[in-house]
Amino acid sequence: MKRLQGRHGFTLIELLVVIAIIAILIALLLPAVQQAREAARRSQCQNNLKQLGLALHNYHDVHKVFPPGEIGVRLSAGRTEFRDANSPVNLIGWSCFILPYMDQANLYNSIGSTVFSASFGAAWYSSSTVSTLGQTPLSAFACPSDPMGLVNTDMGGWGKSNYGGCAGGTTQASGIRPTTSASCKGVFYINSSTRIRDITDGTSNTILLGERTTEGGQKGTIWIGQRTDVGWGYAEYVYLNLLNDTTEHRINGTGYNGDAYSSSHEGGAQFLLGDGAVRFISENVNHAATAINLANRADGNVVAEY
Repeated sequence: MKRLQGRHGFTLIELLVVIAIIAILIALLLPAVQQAREAARRSQCQNNLKQLGLALHNYHDVHKVFPPGEIGVRLSAGRTEFRDANSPVNLIGWSCFILPYMDQANLYNSIGSTVFSASFGAAWYSSSTVSTLGQTPLSAFACPSDPMGLVNTDMGGWGKSNYGGCAGGTTQASGIRPTTSASCKGVFYINSSTRIRDITDGTSNTILLGERTTEGGQKGTIWIGQRTDVGWGYAEYVYLNLLNDTTEHRINGTGYNGDAYSSSHEGGAQFLLGDGAVRFISENVNHAATAINLANRADGNVVAEY
């Protein structure tokens, strides 16, 4: 008689053990993959800020001044609108001015042919041509960690930016958004004309730009400029303040109408300093002693370690 040969295979228990081991390996590997991807995205975000810094300094080399935060409208102490007679009221922001230094000269010229015309005395979005150009997606202004695409759907569909110029810092509990060189302590504000020599605290101790996410109630910003000329605290401002030392105004705070500096990176946000360096500043930084001093260009205070 022939002996029956035994069949070789997995038992149910062995199969379940293998599946469990694979699941454990995936669970261990997935966070490492996610961290690696975030590290790459954060590095790209840092590079974006460095390129913006180079463009700002190239602009300064040519014009002997940094571009204005935005041009054409100021707000009085009573929040009443009035126009600067010496400037067109087009609300174009600092990020639009540096387009020629970011290989976007054609886009800048197409916008400028309208909004810098002597006969054009309205906001940029009143022109259908410029409004359409403002919808152009520009990856150089977008943090890759931010979940929103290159078009800011919270802002009417214009090209998104995750980087806002710094208008300075204050310890006041509330007040009107700084609009003049007397009330603003940062580099960017309405009709600003800040030069490097005005940054007496030192360029390595002064913030030029900071991140602004579209997550958690924040709305990012848009690269072309200011969308509205009424009120303050509107989320589309292309420059921001490091405001009073309260939770909502700190880094990754909720902000007033979502205007706090913030990021999609864990634990803080990245900032561009005046010397071109990019620093990651923790959301737990001493706001009053460090963040506000970094936001001001000429307060004479010593910046603590951060």
